[in-house]
Amino acid sequence: MLFKPNKKVKIDLIIAIILITALIIILAINLLETYSNLTYEYEKKEICFFALGLLIIGIWLYIKVLCGWIGANRTIIMSKENCIVSFGTYQKEYRWEDFKIKSIENISHSSKNYTEKVYEKCVIFSLYTLRRPWWKNPWQCNTFHPFSFICIYFRPEEKSRHFYTNYEIEEELFMEKMKEWGIKLEESSFYERRKNVNSVF
Repeated sequence: MLFKPNKKVKIDLIIAIILITALIIILAINLLETYSNLTYEYEKKEICFFALGLLIIGIWLYIKVLCGWIGANRTIIMSKENCIVSFGTYQKEYRWEDFKIKSIENISHSSKNYTEKVYEKCVIFSLYTLRRPWWKNPWQCNTFHPFSFICIYFRPEEKSRHFYTNYEIEEELFMEKMKEWGIKLEESSFYERRKNVNSVF
């Protein structure tokens, strides 16, 4: 099975990068003008602290968008023997037993952006144990772990072209391949698990 990058997601991320860059430039120009017009040292210090906070937020946003860019531009190849994740010339190859998490997730209660709202189930492969709140969208994990976390959404029966995500497939086709290759998937729901934990206390 071959999963290629979704062009719509890539375009969204490019727009996000442009908007973040424009916003930071505008704020930086305004801060410099304000700083040059100040007389008192304490006022200049306040502006410097504000600028430092802006810089930290800007760096964090860029890192998030950059990881999202990598996650949206990966090519994923799944076969009976392994799973290959590639980004440009960089490539990682995993055996199926390398994944600690291989599960079908009910994401109907997860927070999702507008384009993802129609999706209710996905399959997750992760090299590490997941420690995310029940409401957190799996794609957010994918953003910060683009090579060790794979999330494939199951395409619903009816879907408008306005709804899209990075990688999707027909559930029946995917499950047939998993069965053919002898790969067992757990069925889990962070929402149900969280409900059960809360009912104990």
